Amino acid sequence: MKWLPESPRYLIQKGKMAEAKDILQKLHSTEEAQVEFAQIRSQIDMDNSLPQSWSSLLTKKSYRKRTILAIGLACGIQFTGVLVINSKTTKLLRWCPWIPF
Repeated sequence: MKWLPESPRYLIQKGKMAEAKDILQKLHSTEEAQVEFAQIRSQIDMDNSLPQSWSSLLTKKSYRKRTILAIGLACGIQFTGVLVINSKTTKLLRWCPWIPF
């Protein structure tokens, strides 16, 4: 999609600050663009300071809780068949128009 600009966050991560500022200024006023640019930079700096290893998912208590919750949710969705029900609902409505959905 040639008309869709790159994400300012992606550009900042890659060190392309001028391009990121240009895109933000197209989206916001000058003052709002500066504020958002500073927020994105501080968020990226904070993200980079956090541990980024697979082992930290199990060794840090707050990460462990989130990891177990995410894996449990993904397994629960797979085991209950919710995806099948949601994907077949449109076909069911075509076959049974009297069902009030």
